[in-house]
Amino acid sequence: MNKKLVYWNIFLILALFLVSSCSKGEIGKGLDIQSKDYTLKVGQSVIFNNVEIKLIDVGPTGDIIVNEQVIGPKEISTVTKMINPSFIASVDLTNLKTYYTQRKETRQATIRINRNPSVLTDGNKYELKIGESGAGLILKDIELIDVGPTCDIIISVNNYQLLDGSAVKIRNIQSIRKEETKIIRNIVIKSVECEYNTIKEQRKATLEVKQL
Repeated sequence: MNKKLVYWNIFLILALFLVSSCSKGEIGKGLDIQSKDYTLKVGQSVIFNNVEIKLIDVGPTGDIIVNEQVIGPKEISTVTKMINPSFIASVDLTNLKTYYTQRKETRQATIRINRNPSVLTDGNKYELKIGESGAGLILKDIELIDVGPTCDIIISVNNYQLLDGSAVKIRNIQSIRKEETKIIRNIVIKSVECEYNTIKEQRKATLEVKQL
């Protein structure tokens, strides 16, 4: 067989492999650069600074949904990922431009991704009783809902919306095991210790909290 023909076949195989990788959603990785613009179709993703960014949908007014966050036109939002219990990877996303069509699979957005340094998760410790919250301490309302006998806890990171002139509490309820760390709305929360009691009102938990 002609050598040129062999090389050409190898080139075609590699090209098809790259196209196949893109069709599965992961269209690039950027671990060593500080900032880059990506144009993604709905369902596609990119890995940048160890954080996977996936375009879920594009709205008719220029809003986009990335992972679980809604980002308005020209707005900047932070997305984080826990690398291990001590370090968090973080990136800032800017919604630069969108293209909306009736067919969801053809919608796309151009997103600028800026790399942030990994951060330590050590934070301040707060002891909360059932129903008590740390509003104002870290600009969020972290409410202790319940404590289990094995020190599993249920918390809610609340925010508020004005509806008909009244403030309505929007709860984001999560469970955290003892010594487990979770990121909820860009807040790193670790369950350090707890005090269980058969009387629910007397149960307590100590949380280590850091605002990203």
